[in-house]
Amino acid sequence: MKLLSIPTLFFIISIFSCRNISQIKVDSSNEIKISIPTKIEEIRLGKYSDIFDSIRIVKLETNNQSMIGRIDRIIAHGDKYFILDQVERKAVIEFDSNGKFLKVIGEIGSGKGKYKEPNDISISNDQLVVWVNNFQKFLIYDMNGNFLKEVRVKSFGKSGAMLNDGSFALYMDIGGDMKTAEAFDLKIFNSDGDQIHTGFEKLNKDFSRRIFFFSQNNGQTLISPGYSSYIYSLTNNTLSKKYQIDFGEKSIPENSAANFVSLRQFIVWLNKSEYAYLSTYHETDGFLIFNFSYHASIYTCFYSKKSRRLKFANSWFNNVNGFFPGVVNSVCGNNVISYYDPSTIDTYKKGHQAPTDIKQAQVLAVNANKYFMEQLGQNINLAPSDFHYSQKQIDLLNSIQPSDNPILLVQRLKEF
Repeated sequence: MKLLSIPTLFFIISIFSCRNISQIKVDSSNEIKISIPTKIEEIRLGKYSDIFDSIRIVKLETNNQSMIGRIDRIIAHGDKYFILDQVERKAVIEFDSNGKFLKVIGEIGSGKGKYKEPNDISISNDQLVVWVNNFQKFLIYDMNGNFLKEVRVKSFGKSGAMLNDGSFALYMDIGGDMKTAEAFDLKIFNSDGDQIHTGFEKLNKDFSRRIFFFSQNNGQTLISPGYSSYIYSLTNNTLSKKYQIDFGEKSIPENSAANFVSLRQFIVWLNKSEYAYLSTYHETDGFLIFNFSYHASIYTCFYSKKSRRLKFANSWFNNVNGFFPGVVNSVCGNNVISYYDPSTIDTYKKGHQAPTDIKQAQVLAVNANKYFMEQLGQNINLAPSDFHYSQKQIDLLNSIQPSDNPILLVQRLKEF
């Protein structure tokens, strides 16, 4: 019997592998439609007290080992916070629930189990997973930070996550208008790193959808292709349409991206248009929290799954503890986790005149928020009793320095 040559054998194997890659199934049977009012005001004011029961402030420890340049992702798991800084520190840093620094996850380097530039993190099945784009691999650790294994996938991608069944998902955008031969924006790999599915065919062959990331909570993974009105629940072989954000006449016309030669041109047109589009999204036990953009202004929305009511605004003020506004980064249970960057704390203190007691803090908060609203052409009725403080919070505000690590805000959602 004539034996096959090695090149011929590799060719047959590659053909067989390609035939096993299928387009992921889409299930549209159970989607929930969330309608955005037709009239979206340029300035829409919201109060934290309409959304949150309480806010716990967590000051992350600042020392030479724990320094964070920029927060790209926060994951809360048990009594720990895992924070990804992919640009400046280029590391995954672990803190306890009180903000005490614990360790840097993994080793910096190019060998097995090491990374130089971590690009994404996820937690699935009590394992911490780090996606490393330049090495095309997923690094898997236990929840104590011990390295378990790495999975190579032979693909570059912007974001990567382990799914609940142990498979891996990868978003293919690797840099704005950079042209690639990829026909889809999503790839799914099995636990050995072999590609098994593709999803989300490109809107435009010349660029990928940059607003695209994996949002996880309680074992479920959400995803939405950029400039789409749909949020999907993702498993290794199915995309289930879970939510439709209905902008009505402000919805982007289908296939409009195909008319542009670059992503930059498309975004410029979009921001000048009368169309709104979904950007970030997170799901808690009882709520969907999402942002959408309209006229280059960002609106943050809170949708109660129980009452089916929606509250949204593009300007919020914190009247729960009065001090820090926060950028929503993740969720855990029914808590929203945001952060405040203290690099501007001196300007913030000056505007609030660094209160020393509760009564003074309440009066200053009223004046500061009234001034802010007046600059936006808004009138609001506020009283000192609208703001709730403790002396501990006031002392914390006065202790923060511009060089400190970010402040976490653990905000508990309330029913409405």
